[in-house]
Amino acid sequence: MSADAPRAPADPLVGRTICGCELLALISTGGMGRLYKARQVSLDRIVAVKVLPPALATNEEFLARFRREARALATLLHPNIVAVHNFGEEGDVHALVMEYIEGESVADILARLNILPTSTAVAIVRQIAEGLAFAHEKQVIHCDVKPENILVTPTGTAKLADFGLARSLVGDSGKITRDGVILGTPAYMSPEQCAGSPLDPRTDVYSLGATFYRMVAGRDPFEAPDPFAIMAKHRGEPPDDPRRHNPELPSALAKVILRMMEKPRENRYRTAAEVAEALRAIERTLEPSHGFPDPVPYPRRHFTFVRDALQAGLLSPAQVRECLARQDAAGEPEESDLPALFLRTKLLTDVQVRTLEATARAREEALGDEEFARLALDAGMVTKDQVAECLRTQRGLPRARTRRRLHDLMVAEGILKPAQAASILFRQVKLAQEAEDAELLDILRSESVLTEADIQRCIKEQERLEAEGRIRVLRQIIPALGMLAPARLKRLLANRMRQRIEAHLAELEEAERERAEPIMPSEVHLKLEESEPCPRCHELIEVNARSCPHCGCRVEDARREAAILGKTTPARTEGQEAGAAQPEPRRAAASQEEADWEILLPGGEASRPISFAKLIRLIKEKRVQATTVLRGPFTQGVWRQARHTPCLCRFFGTCHYCDAKVPSGVRACPSCNSDLDRPRGR
Repeated sequence: MSADAPRAPADPLVGRTICGCELLALISTGGMGRLYKARQVSLDRIVAVKVLPPALATNEEFLARFRREARALATLLHPNIVAVHNFGEEGDVHALVMEYIEGESVADILARLNILPTSTAVAIVRQIAEGLAFAHEKQVIHCDVKPENILVTPTGTAKLADFGLARSLVGDSGKITRDGVILGTPAYMSPEQCAGSPLDPRTDVYSLGATFYRMVAGRDPFEAPDPFAIMAKHRGEPPDDPRRHNPELPSALAKVILRMMEKPRENRYRTAAEVAEALRAIERTLEPSHGFPDPVPYPRRHFTFVRDALQAGLLSPAQVRECLARQDAAGEPEESDLPALFLRTKLLTDVQVRTLEATARAREEALGDEEFARLALDAGMVTKDQVAECLRTQRGLPRARTRRRLHDLMVAEGILKPAQAASILFRQVKLAQEAEDAELLDILRSESVLTEADIQRCIKEQERLEAEGRIRVLRQIIPALGMLAPARLKRLLANRMRQRIEAHLAELEEAERERAEPIMPSEVHLKLEESEPCPRCHELIEVNARSCPHCGCRVEDARREAAILGKTTPARTEGQEAGAAQPEPRRAAASQEEADWEILLPGGEASRPISFAKLIRLIKEKRVQATTVLRGPFTQGVWRQARHTPCLCRFFGTCHYCDAKVPSGVRACPSCNSDLDRPRGR
């Protein structure tokens, strides 16, 4: 619930304890009750408590329905829905205990800005659509989606609040009325809701579309002197194209909004999940915006998409080259969308494209959570035990369409204050900005398209904006200052992306031509990995296995958790039984001749220790290859593939952190800005 300053100072309930919660202050008052900030005594946490008004609290029929709905709402555990903790009664007072949200409502934001930046509005509505999709799967419809009921946290998470009018789709007429009066908010009600007809999930799709319209157009879809005239327009008039009020709105987005607001419900999106999917597609074409012109999208996602498709075996290098040739034939390759091109040429199906993009999105979120945890640990704001507990909680959450981010979880659990989480997220944004700017500066200087004086002018403008609290990448600033036309900057970025794709294709083709069995040294029978220990239970599993058949963990998550917490994955050495005490990992070598490195052998045991100098010789002789599993001072005590090990990754041309290709001679990865010679976060 919103953290607005409490109002109405003299309130008879403030100071009372209701349902185990001490009411601290009144937040707001509405037709469905009074909302209080409270402290749940048993858990010593801040919650929000909604107390029903006396007129409803004495209506037994309403109370019976509300108790039933409260039980249903308590099952809606989703990161984009305000959680309901409890419903109880204290004498003649009936209250609902909910999650307390630090932040403000979309209505509050619109009161300041009138129109939200397009990318911000899309991100908020997409999250709410995901929350609605989850509620609809649980057979609950909201029936009152509007700007006042959408809360946005300081970290950007959108949450749907106030299911006060919510109806179950099971054993209910679906009509929202009280004493013959239709309930809802006229500016955002669906035609069927205005008519008092039975409702289904598509009514929420319409109301979300009307809310979306308000966010990007700066006005409600229909305006009239009284509520009944507005409801009549919802039933009988089509809304204006939102581009009439905001000409900069993308046409694809306008089409989504108008389809959400179709009068016949069968013409709308069938589900909120379809809305979320449509908005994810639009999000891929937009960049995060904070009110600053951003006409040039960053094309890095194209390289990531191609790399993932090649690694998954869905595309061959020859097929990718064919599509690049088609881009060239189109005349303006930088305007083409590679995933869409793969779809049009039927090299990939729609399901495959969505799967690749979902996988990439999940990986980005997981890497973001890992970086957030490292930054929080470095700042001394959290302990390793707290990080481990949050990771366990994150894994234990029910599967949803959207992963609950670590920063949001830490705030919800009271480990971090919202301001602390926001400061760490700000640092993450700065790191991402620095990495992107470094790549763009390399392009500008190598192509000699700007003078050094012009570059310094852009950097000074960037510093001035940052001093005002506005983070901007150079890609936004350069066109705004008139240094380069957006079209030319697009071409420069697209050409760099093309070079990265072609270099990756060349490496794959070269590796295919030179594929040969490694020569194994006679004195130590090294084995390229066929199995490796599970990072959690340490039993042997197949390399590249997604989950461990022994403990059921997701291997990638377990490996990332072990790396964050600095845990060691023990290996069985010859003569050791599983579960026996394992030696501690060695500290960093003082000399290259110290024997501090071990290589995983066929039976799962570690080789005899070898020196770093000998390890380098084995790599140069191609006796140790990119996928060989080893452990040493640079792996933080964790078994890793050679290509994922700091310093060693240079020999294989990859970043140990994000697996992106890196050119020789650079100190940091161009993609994630990681130091290639040091573990991430150190």
